[in-house]
Amino acid sequence: MPFVSLVFVLFILYGAAMAVFPFQTWEITMAWAYKDREANEPSPAGLAIMRVGGAIIVMGAIAMFGYYLQAAG
Repeated sequence: MPFVSLVFVLFILYGAAMAVFPFQTWEITMAWAYKDREANEPSPAGLAIMRVGGAIIVMGAIAMFGYYLQAAG
């Protein structure tokens, strides 16, 4: 059970980082793949989608964690 709890906490932290700091999250996770980072920066719409995706990850992880705790008894 502690491993599963750790996984859910990591999902929540990653989703929160995406929602609060989308550009920095992009730099850490995606910028390494480009030779010219400045030419391939995400657009404002891309950053907004990252924010929404991060919020969805947080809500989904909280819901799944609650269901897991309920099912585990």
